[in-house]
Amino acid sequence: MGISTRQSDQEQQQGWMLSVSASETVRASYSSNLRGIMNQKLIQSLAQVILSLSDDERQYLEREVQKYSLEKQMENLEDKLNFFENKYQMSSTEFYQQFQAGKLGDSIDFFEWNTYYEMLTFTQVKLSDKV
Repeated sequence: MGISTRQSDQEQQQGWMLSVSASETVRASYSSNLRGIMNQKLIQSLAQVILSLSDDERQYLEREVQKYSLEKQMENLEDKLNFFENKYQMSSTEFYQQFQAGKLGDSIDFFEWNTYYEMLTFTQVKLSDKV
């Protein structure tokens, strides 16, 4: 097999690879557009359902959505606190007490940990108000 035949085979293989890549891109784009259309239809359906609710039902739905959102925020904050607890081998409550008393340094981690702890405490209060 000559050099030109190998080059031709390589060019053909590259062409197929580009064709497959383009085909995958088109499929991904179509799939993304289809999801977008489906999401639009779902949102329109949900909007119709929400608009058909009574005022009391809407208020209940709003409370439930807020409660769910707060629960997700708490999970996220708890994950962040767990990271620091594992890193420093200390509970967040113990850390917070020591940090507030000035017994720990001024590490950026400590300021971040302190903020997450306060955010979690605030979120817990808000959630208890919703229940």
